[in-house]
Amino acid sequence: PSSQAVKSAGFGQISLDSVTDEISAPNIAPAEAVDILLRNEDVTHDDLKLKKLRKVLDQSLEKGGQASVAPMVARMLQWDGLEPQQEKSHGMRSAKKFPIFFTAFAAVRSYCRENADFFSMQELGAVLEALTTLARKMWAADDRVTGSMSMILNKELMNKGEATSETADIIGTLGLREPFQAMAVAALDIPREDMKHVDAVASMAWALAVANIQLASLQIKVAKGIIAHIDKVSPPDIGKLFMTMHEMEWFKDADAIA
Repeated sequence: PSSQAVKSAGFGQISLDSVTDEISAPNIAPAEAVDILLRNEDVTHDDLKLKKLRKVLDQSLEKGGQASVAPMVARMLQWDGLEPQQEKSHGMRSAKKFPIFFTAFAAVRSYCRENADFFSMQELGAVLEALTTLARKMWAADDRVTGSMSMILNKELMNKGEATSETADIIGTLGLREPFQAMAVAALDIPREDMKHVDAVASMAWALAVANIQLASLQIKVAKGIIAHIDKVSPPDIGKLFMTMHEMEWFKDADAIA
């Protein structure tokens, strides 16, 4: 039979369970798990299989720890299913696979919320910037993909007992507000000498500004940290700080800016 016939008979399809088993191997890091998940073309899934996948991804993140989060999100950013305006068959495939992608996203989200206190300054900056970039990319994806995403998000809100999201912002609607707030609070406890990682500090400030998370004491800490280590600030950092200060007016405190 032609390959098309084989496909339509379901032979070309892989069950999500077999992929989940593959990524549950002890040596598979979260980024690699995402790679395997998104590499397989036609994966059949249902709610039960997605729940099982979520459990395996949670375990993978627990094992990989904070250092494994940014590489995992970086791999998610590379998925071609998030491209805007996809050709019809590609868009349909991406929309069908999106619940698998979102399961990985949800695992990262809750890991960050529950483990924010354990991140270093570099990890906080990298993860916040990557998640903000990912959130923007998810909302700018092909209409078929954002359609699939809206269905998942509405279901999440219903399960929480909320009719609609209280904010129409990209961070809030994706359920990232709590993790971002937890990470902002965690940054308050970071030792002052760690603020010397100005690239991470600038990334964090930019992400929190996009998310519109206002924390006056953190804004002052960030401003002081950057002023203390101004010799380390690179052009990309200056760009982020400029957007944070002027376009998004994150530094609300007059003392911080002065």
